Amino acid sequence: MWSLQGSQTNGSGVSIVKTCNIFNEPGLFNFIVVRDDGSVEIYSYEHKNPVPTLRFETKIDESITGVDVGHISSPTQQEILLTTYSGKVLTLIDHKNQKGGIT
Repeated sequence: MWSLQGSQTNGSGVSIVKTCNIFNEPGLFNFIVVRDDGSVEIYSYEHKNPVPTLRFETKIDESITGVDVGHISSPTQQEILLTTYSGKVLTLIDHKNQKGGIT
């Protein structure tokens, strides 16, 4: 059992968990945690390491109602698709070959 505590959560409850392979790294499994306060956290997990590693976190100033992962604007790179209570559709993409990481 894990207790995941990102630095921006302030004790906020988890509303969505989604497994994915966003970083395409062999042997690592990724999952996205969306919290009630609009926080989005991406963790990586290796079976040989008992605790997931926080890889990315951000906070959206809205309540997130949905999350999915797929090829949206690029045929070669997956993105995280978020929907908000107010009706916005947002994407997060890994810019691993560019300065800045996921945005």
